[in-house]
Amino acid sequence: MWERPDRGFVYERGARSTTPLAGARHADLHDRLTELALRGAPGARRILDLGCGFGKSTRPFYERLPEAEIHALDLAAPCLRLAARAAADAGARNVRFRQADAARTGCADESFDLVTSTMLLHEMPPPVVERTLAEAARVLKPGGRMVHLDFLPQVQPGGDAFARFVHYGHGRRNNEPFMAPLAEMDLAATLERLGFTNVEIRAFERPTARSPPTTRAGGFHGR
Repeated sequence: MWERPDRGFVYERGARSTTPLAGARHADLHDRLTELALRGAPGARRILDLGCGFGKSTRPFYERLPEAEIHALDLAAPCLRLAARAAADAGARNVRFRQADAARTGCADESFDLVTSTMLLHEMPPPVVERTLAEAARVLKPGGRMVHLDFLPQVQPGGDAFARFVHYGHGRRNNEPFMAPLAEMDLAATLERLGFTNVEIRAFERPTARSPPTTRAGGFHGR
């Protein structure tokens, strides 16, 4: 997403096609996740959004919390330019978009109340996932909260065999080589080893009767 300046627009148009009835805001997903994240961190005033892309995951935060300081990171400069333009068009003055690796943010220790990501972890191999989670632990204030939304069906032995079949097939068809390794990670144990407490992984269901509850799962982690 960084080799040509128009790639941010290409990605944004393609992303809309995944939820064609939701409109440009993707309110069925990102607004709901923001509400859920803030419900557990009502006093959050410094928020870090990892892998923000063209800003669709960041926008609900800077709109809902105009007095907060929002930082959003991504590796793709074309997407960041699109995100910054959208924020400027919305009149947002409380958000900063910056090109950086989620596993090496360059942010100060214990500087954020809330760290989030949306559909980021399945894009990385397990060692990078762990480094990203460790980085979140480093930048979170004591008592801070981390919330991730990603694909995480029950694929462990004894889990739902059909969900495993669908999930692995999706990864192969869509050139997503790290979806299966993420699903097979023991995320709860990894988070506890990194010092997180109150670790919880729960289903994040789409608001439609036809969608299986294992389509997406959210991990809610407090430090």
